[in-house]
Amino acid sequence: MNLAETLRFRNLLERERDRARAQAARPLPMAMTSPQADALDCAADLSLWTIAQATHLAARRRLAQAELALARIEAGTYGVCQKCGQSIDVARLEVLPAATLCVDCQRKAERTDN
Repeated sequence: MNLAETLRFRNLLERERDRARAQAARPLPMAMTSPQADALDCAADLSLWTIAQATHLAARRRLAQAELALARIEAGTYGVCQKCGQSIDVARLEVLPAATLCVDCQRKAERTDN
């Protein structure tokens, strides 16, 4: 990976880190139903809270992944598969800038996870 690509990925990851950090910083909603609320209102509140919690957790995961990828850039190991040590294809990094595995190692990992 050349310097221009590394700088481009650094910018992508910094923007993703900032978006994820802002999203993770938003407070989770509190219950809004009143004591007179019916079962549908309570269910709707629970659904909204569940979605907000899942969104919050996903943002925290994206934040951690972006920060780890930025640390790999600083260490000079960004774009190198953590399993086999080969270069991760730039096209894969375009889709998933925080990728830690090459396509082959990712496929193997997914097969063993099932």
